[in-house]
Amino acid sequence: MRCFSTLIAALALLPAAVWSATFEFSEFGGKGDGKSDNREAFVKAFEALKANPGSTLKIGPGVYRVATGAEKFVHERYHIIVRNMKDATIEGENARIVFTDPEHGGILFYLSPNLKLKSLEFDWDPVAFTQGEIVSVDPDNPRSFTYKIEPGFPDADNKNFKNYAPEGKFMIGFVYDPVTRKLFTARLNDNHKAVERVEKIDEHLFRITLKEVSSPDGVEAGRLFVLISRNPSNGIVFHACVKPEIRDVTMFSSSHIGMVFRFGTEQPHLENVQIRILPDSRRMISVNADSLFFDGCTAPVVRNCHLEGGMDDGIVLPVHGRPVVGKVDDSTYLVRCTWAVPFFGSNSLEAIDPKSGKRSGKLPVIAKVENDRVEMIDGKRYHLETLRLSAPTTALKVGDQLFNRSFSNQNFVVENCVIENLRGKGVKIHGSGGVVRNCRIDGTTFGGIEIGYQFPGGDWCWMWAENIRIENNTILNAANLGLIQLTRIGWANGIRIHQGPDNFTDRPNRNITISGNTIDRCGQTAIRCWASENVTVVGNRIGAYNLMDFPSDTMPIDFINVTGVVEKDNVIGNIE
Repeated sequence: MRCFSTLIAALALLPAAVWSATFEFSEFGGKGDGKSDNREAFVKAFEALKANPGSTLKIGPGVYRVATGAEKFVHERYHIIVRNMKDATIEGENARIVFTDPEHGGILFYLSPNLKLKSLEFDWDPVAFTQGEIVSVDPDNPRSFTYKIEPGFPDADNKNFKNYAPEGKFMIGFVYDPVTRKLFTARLNDNHKAVERVEKIDEHLFRITLKEVSSPDGVEAGRLFVLISRNPSNGIVFHACVKPEIRDVTMFSSSHIGMVFRFGTEQPHLENVQIRILPDSRRMISVNADSLFFDGCTAPVVRNCHLEGGMDDGIVLPVHGRPVVGKVDDSTYLVRCTWAVPFFGSNSLEAIDPKSGKRSGKLPVIAKVENDRVEMIDGKRYHLETLRLSAPTTALKVGDQLFNRSFSNQNFVVENCVIENLRGKGVKIHGSGGVVRNCRIDGTTFGGIEIGYQFPGGDWCWMWAENIRIENNTILNAANLGLIQLTRIGWANGIRIHQGPDNFTDRPNRNITISGNTIDRCGQTAIRCWASENVTVVGNRIGAYNLMDFPSDTMPIDFINVTGVVEKDNVIGNIE
């Protein structure tokens, strides 16, 4: 007996990983009957994983509904927030997790290293959009029409639309052809319709009034109309997580972005992830915004993934700037938190002038970040922090955008992916070191691949790309030329290095190689390179291009404000 007691005492001193276990979700009360609320069961299961690092949660066949816990993280709300869960594996077997409140995101994982999600499906019921038929159009106001909701979709006056869109502020709609079920794109305007007002007429019958800025093009009786409301929360989010692995995971809907990998997340690995329209459903879309969003990650890898039906971009790899909105002295500045997320401590800040693109080089190290608060400046509400540098600098001024290279996308790999039928771009690239190769991008309204500068200011300012390779991709129907009409979107290129403002004087993008790609049926110039240095364009095949019906460029490959160009062995002509 004494030896046994001694053994137990010795085992108690071993690391917690030794006590890792495999749990069945049913042990915590989980029921995959498609009716029961499983939120409490998931919370208990995640607590067990947290208490036993290295453990696995098995979720058996079934549909597991989850009610919201209204948990808040900064300005976002989620059904469940998980913190400090280490080395856990969550694995399903024909298991679908269904979130029930489209106002809230799904699950936020925070500071949870080595997390693995495997063989799971995620969905919302009700979904965060609705759709139906345009029954009639007001003859005196072509921006006003009667709209009948299809069976199985939420009414257009539910709380998801009411709470976030009191006057249509966050509501936009899209017209689709009922036969081809393809997005209608007007020749002279963007394809979305900003909604001013929603009025209930009868059961499942509504009057939609568009804002004056919205063209009524395409609004005709008999066409389908999809109405979405973008909330500030996302599907599945990984925040400051090290080495998350997502394998064989599918998401069918989300009120905003499908999956987000955010600030301080290192080496996320996605394999066979699908963001797609629910099979055998009448849904016109999948997620309400981007499919995959990597907001300042080290070495993200995206392989063999399939993205379709999203209402914005497919894969977004931004470098997120924080605008300087005030100056106390040469060492102390007021900085706006982008998306209300403050800086992590960093010694690698760089400033960029958003008007010229001029880069400051490395700034003095941060001595302190303090006073995270909300404040009004020039009538606008800002989430601010005070940034104190270790030494004075004249390289920083109000209006500059600050970039934290420790939390910028670095050394990414996107390969063997299929990205199709999106309202935005296929892939958007910012940051340092990365490759997009062997992907198929087909039917993306705003172009195939965009590299570099995004906005000259405002809330978001994503700039510069360097040491990027775009290799052996197939890009078809950039500008969504497979739709009903061509879109008059000026940046609908197959591959585009973004120029920034028209008066851009510097070249923020550096060392870009575009090789071995096939580009066909492109709205404008197939490959457009702007505001860059050291750009190599070799061995690409370009078929039909410049297909928009308004004056445009005539060259298949275009260089503007670019130095160090290498252009050779590109083939221009018909592609079978």
